[in-house]
Amino acid sequence: MKKGTVLVLVLILIIFNGYSQDISIVEKDNKSYTDLGADIVSSYVWRGLQVDASPNIQGWGEFGNDFFSVGVWASSNFNGSYTEADVYAGFALGGFNVLLTDYFVGSDDFFNFDKNTTIHVAELALQYTISDNFPLQFTFGTLIFGDDKQISSFDINGDPIFNKKNNFSSYIELMYTITHGDTEISCVAGGTTHESYFYSSERASIINLGVTASKEIKITDNFSLPISFGLTVNPELESIYAVIGITL
Repeated sequence: MKKGTVLVLVLILIIFNGYSQDISIVEKDNKSYTDLGADIVSSYVWRGLQVDASPNIQGWGEFGNDFFSVGVWASSNFNGSYTEADVYAGFALGGFNVLLTDYFVGSDDFFNFDKNTTIHVAELALQYTISDNFPLQFTFGTLIFGDDKQISSFDINGDPIFNKKNNFSSYIELMYTITHGDTEISCVAGGTTHESYFYSSERASIINLGVTASKEIKITDNFSLPISFGLTVNPELESIYAVIGITL
């Protein structure tokens, strides 16, 4: 990376760190909250898949209360060749959280919701966390609408031919988070329940084994930099990914 690019990124981090103290998390009472923030990651890895190999800036905005939340999460690389905007809504009760997410990659044809031609993908997910003392989180999500079709056959080049039936690709994940000193460590194991082109899986398989450590690194008396390092292995693809992230 060129020195000029490094200098620009450092300046952006310093500016955003000072600014985000005003907007990052605003909680005025016990009934509602607003959450705004952003990360820079060295590459975009999600559920054991490398979605984009180049650095991405990822931001989010969320509004909610103790029971309900709505928000938008977005990711883009620096040259704009990859963009994603996800809209979600969640309902929480006790340790349970029901989440409906609309994944959308690209910037064109956003308002096309025709079930046969849309590039939207909608997922309905259930999350359950046992307790604060034993923070084991279970997630089960199924794609219920959109660009997730069953493979009916393959062409002469080995590329899949899809039919019009929804594949209902499903993902199961266990995550356990521990705190050691000032470092938070999250361990993840996730997999698919059946064949899924969406998850690059030919069968029910483990696609996501990973560990991520995060902590705040003190730069000066008034400036600290939240940083994370994650290592992900996808046994199905025989791939490994390392990701460095900085929270703005």
